[in-house]
This record gives sequence, C-alpha cells and structure tokens, in this order.
Amino acid sequence: MTESDAEYVITAIKHVFQSVIILQYEIHNTLEDQILSNIQVKISNAETQHNLKVKGTVPLNEEDQIKYNEKRYVYVILDKSGATITYPSLKISQKLTMKITEIDVETEDDLGSYEEEYAQLQDLVLSTKDYLKSMVIPNG
Repeated sequence: MTESDAEYVITAIKHVFQSVIILQYEIHNTLEDQILSNIQVKISNAETQHNLKVKGTVPLNEEDQIKYNEKRYVYVILDKSGATITYPSLKISQKLTMKITEIDVETEDDLGSYEEEYAQLQDLVLSTKDYLKSMVIPNG
C-alpha cells in the first residue's frame, strides 16, 4: 500500500512470522519547507478481530527527523499467538501523528512547528496472500 499526495509518500510493508506480524511504514518527505519528527503510527481494529494484539510500536527516536527527500521507518508489532484462527484476515485502520517544523528553504531558519494527525491513509488489509511464501518450482 502506498499513499501519495503533495506532502509525503507512505508505504506499508507486512512481514509475517510464526507468532508476530510486523507492519513497516516507510515515510518519505517530499516537501522542501518541512521537517518531520516525533512520528508514530496509531492503528485500530486489529485487537477486535481475531484476537490479534498490538505488542508494541517503534516510532522514530525523539532526535530523528525526516528532512526533504529523506526516508525513515516506523513499525507496529502485532502478536498473533492468541489469534482465534491461524491466518487472520482483517482491515486495520491507521493514522500517523507527527510534529511538522516549517523552515525557510534558503536560510533553513525554523519558522515554527505544530502537531499534525495524518489520517489520509487507506485501511491496511491483511489477507491470505500475506501468509504465503513464494517458491521457485523446479522444471520436470
């Protein structure tokens, strides 16, 4: 899943393991006059369907920033050890929260900052295909 608009490009990648699912979010800042920081992912619906639990989140470190044309990653870890079915399928609602610092592009002076809730992400769908591992089948 990729979300794209005039501000940021956000790509979510799903990594499925025996007892956890890791959601990796790549955030790419495409605006020269903004620096992103304090980025966190907030999700809902995972805990109510099939008994998946949010085990943890890995936001950006406090000192980490995403400047123009840079990419950074944040993660959500879902525990599926208590899931009611082996391969749960569901839609997860998601949004990012972040601090946006506006800067003068020429001088790089700080023009002020504000907290933003970026809720323009589509629901993330976890389906059967996410549990399949691709294999090369030999000829013959």
